[in-house]
Amino acid sequence: MKNANTTGNNSIKIGAFSIIVLLSVILSVALSWYKVSYSFSVSTEEKNIMQDEFISDNVEFNSSTGEYIPVNNDPWILFQGYNDEFDGVLVEIEEPVINASPVTLYWTAANSDILSESHTKNSQFDEGQKTCYLKLPSYAVNYVRLDIDRECVIKGIYLCHESPEITYGFGSEFVISVLIRFAIILILLIFAYKSHAERSKKFGHPVKGLFLNENSADHKYEYDYLRTLAALCVIAEHSVCEAYTPNVSLGDPGYGTLRFILALSICCNVLYVMLSGALILVPREESFKTFYIKRLGKVLIPLVSYFLLYIIQGYHNEVFADGIGPGMKEIFKGLLTGRSDYMPHMWLVYVILGLYILAPLFRIVIAKISEGTLLGIIVAGFIFNCLTTYLPIADINFGIDTPIAGWLGVFLLGYYMTTEHAKKYYWIFIAGGLVGIVTAFLMVYYRPELLYHTSNWTPNMWLVGAGLFAVVLKCKKIFSRPSVIIASISKYNFSIMLIHVLLLLKFVLPYGWSFEADHGHLTLCVIGMILACFIFSYVVAFVFDNTVITAINYIYNKITKKALTK
Repeated sequence: MKNANTTGNNSIKIGAFSIIVLLSVILSVALSWYKVSYSFSVSTEEKNIMQDEFISDNVEFNSSTGEYIPVNNDPWILFQGYNDEFDGVLVEIEEPVINASPVTLYWTAANSDILSESHTKNSQFDEGQKTCYLKLPSYAVNYVRLDIDRECVIKGIYLCHESPEITYGFGSEFVISVLIRFAIILILLIFAYKSHAERSKKFGHPVKGLFLNENSADHKYEYDYLRTLAALCVIAEHSVCEAYTPNVSLGDPGYGTLRFILALSICCNVLYVMLSGALILVPREESFKTFYIKRLGKVLIPLVSYFLLYIIQGYHNEVFADGIGPGMKEIFKGLLTGRSDYMPHMWLVYVILGLYILAPLFRIVIAKISEGTLLGIIVAGFIFNCLTTYLPIADINFGIDTPIAGWLGVFLLGYYMTTEHAKKYYWIFIAGGLVGIVTAFLMVYYRPELLYHTSNWTPNMWLVGAGLFAVVLKCKKIFSRPSVIIASISKYNFSIMLIHVLLLLKFVLPYGWSFEADHGHLTLCVIGMILACFIFSYVVAFVFDNTVITAINYIYNKITKKALTK
């Protein structure tokens, strides 16, 4: 009987390992696919517009020889007057590129001569390739403008009625890429499997750990709603802020709705920092070493992992355009400064990391002072915040700058809202939150240039953040009820925040604005993009966290386990 059981257990282990190996092979081939050499070919019936009349700027272009030489930033050539339906545009150059080179296509609908960001398509000449295809929506096209940011000799620019044929070629680079990726993925999946096996023992169920936090016994479910709201708001803000919204002015259809969504969503950063304060600053017996090992690992590992994901899947060609050495330097610089062009929202994580470093000290201070004194400190910070935020509108710069008026004050406010002392003022905080939302809406509606004065740690957002905390904590009986959906979103909210910009810029917004250009309904399109980005971000976060992040955390926890027990 003993031998039979042993054999059975071994068969289960072999089966699991076989699945891991198979997944590693599939993923390594799939992720290496873009390394395959390929070329497009078009039929002789497709129209080559090289010899058509054109206008250009910031480039010397000879249509007879095909010589294309950029002489300044933003080079482009523009062809016009086609008014026909095309599947896409194929650009062919004489020599394969050494490094990937981006290409941007602008187009207008039939009988239109207005180019806009909503009618754009981004692609590139991949490394070793000399053809690039940019697919168009299925409707008639009038103007066609190409932005090619490299010197080259253009052999043809084809307006294609059908998608061109693709010929693939598999070389040694593809095989090497598959082998390297296979080794990395196999190692990650093995450690991820080990981590999930341990987690299933804690929960007594293999699936629960995927959706619920491990410390679910004493989990504060009311905070899940605030985390979910923060994740939704950060996506909404980046979807409708000035950088991505089309030129919609006061009085245009959809302007008021977009500004209202913006006013509601700009509290996201304050919510993230307040949640950190509410959870981290609670006085407890914990050494500095234990605190830093546990907390910083939970922030740094996802931060670095998602930053590398941005580079690999979104901006690999831009970062490594000048080679591996300069590319690695760029990555290291981005991680150190926290002001990366590829992950522009990571600055907030660095703010939270800075507050985490100070948290053990403030735990000691909070334990020594009364809750009333803490409120007085926060009120003082709020007053200084008002002076430093609003006086510059009148061209008066307030001379006293104190950290308590910024993110540190928000951090302390998050903890204070959880205290018994704060409960006496919940209705006041709720009223203040309403004032903050109304004021923020009026500012971004009538004075859009004042967005800086009503977002992030500005007084309006202090009021809104405190008001939202007060609503959730005052109605604790409602919000403390477990919800698998909300708890699952909350579990991955930090990763949702980290990944959403990549999905928003590379996928959701380009398709969203293209849909809006074809069908209109600006407000519905924006709401749809927000929801789509939220869902896609959750799915990517769920998969990435339960594979890569889980594997790295498993290794990190094993390494630091001895340090925590000493």
